Amino acid sequence: MKYRKFGNTSDEVSILGLDISPLPHADATGTNTAIALIQMAIDYGVNYLDLGPPDPVRQYDGISTLVGTALRDGYRERIMLAAHIPVTSIMTAADLDKLLDRQLVSLQQTSFDCLVLDGLNRNTWPVLRDKGARPRAEAAVTDGRIGRLGFAYRDQFHYLRLLLEDYAGWNFGQFQYSYMDVDRNPGLSGIRHVREQGMAVVIADPLRGGLLAREPPAAIAAIWAGAEYERTLTEWGLRWVWNHPEITTVICDLQTTSEVNDLTTLASKVEANSLGIREQLLINQVRDAYRKLRPIPCTTCRTCMPCPQDIDVPRILELYNDAVMFGDAETLKSVYKNEQHSLEDCDECGSCVQSCGRMIAILEWLRKADDLLGDTGTES
Repeated sequence: MKYRKFGNTSDEVSILGLDISPLPHADATGTNTAIALIQMAIDYGVNYLDLGPPDPVRQYDGISTLVGTALRDGYRERIMLAAHIPVTSIMTAADLDKLLDRQLVSLQQTSFDCLVLDGLNRNTWPVLRDKGARPRAEAAVTDGRIGRLGFAYRDQFHYLRLLLEDYAGWNFGQFQYSYMDVDRNPGLSGIRHVREQGMAVVIADPLRGGLLAREPPAAIAAIWAGAEYERTLTEWGLRWVWNHPEITTVICDLQTTSEVNDLTTLASKVEANSLGIREQLLINQVRDAYRKLRPIPCTTCRTCMPCPQDIDVPRILELYNDAVMFGDAETLKSVYKNEQHSLEDCDECGSCVQSCGRMIAILEWLRKADDLLGDTGTES
């Protein structure tokens, strides 16, 4: 297993992290399987475990037995454990303490090595700051309940810079990043800027929810077929992300023993800056071919936000683009549902259309997206 420094600290973290949230734990059999997978991953060298965003109502209660049991017998001391608090759950400064303490009790922990304030962007950060949550987080670091304070961010690079200028106490940033995201939200420029500030960079969703590892549309399959390298699509995706020396660790969803074995083996071989020119050009070709399949010319610049009805317009358009681009509406339906998108409150006020610099027919596309990805899902 290869390791990289956690920002400018002396701590080292495995370049492969484990996303615990998708592991089976609904019954005793699922929980026992998940416990074995967690311990196997740790035995193979994984030392960064991410709990993922908690359930809006139950928080981490659903995985409390899983985590508490898996990290006994010395396993807890071998890893960094990262918990999340969605910023939309913080109504007052006191809520941060309440949510943090509830999660610690639920997971049978006295502290979290990392706490992720999840969902920061140009709109949520000023609100969170003005509520006074920042001093509460700093106090939790001081009293030992949190080891390091970080954030999960999905917005443009420009606003990330403003966030970091506004507050210099962050230890790490977490971003969704794959070879399809090199120039967006916040893209490579954002990742490099975060690392330049001395922070660690944690990457989630390197395979776009598994879409980049599945059988691609014909146009993309033809490009991969012409490659001179014998690699799986999963390996291509992870090698591309790990090629960035700015990235500290990449969180992956490992649900079988073979996946743990295969990806820990891969993570013991890869080096930063190891992809050759031809390999990078190949991935550029794949990216360009995918982008030609997108029906909506939306760049997720978020100038259409905030929506008066709290509808995440750019995210819905992005999910629709992904459903068409990857030819997998079923997977994106699940994401649409899990993220609780709906157009029920849309009154078609047109504020999003008026603020769109690309003059996209947003209302029309929103209806198409809801038809495809909503409960009916009838559009082909």
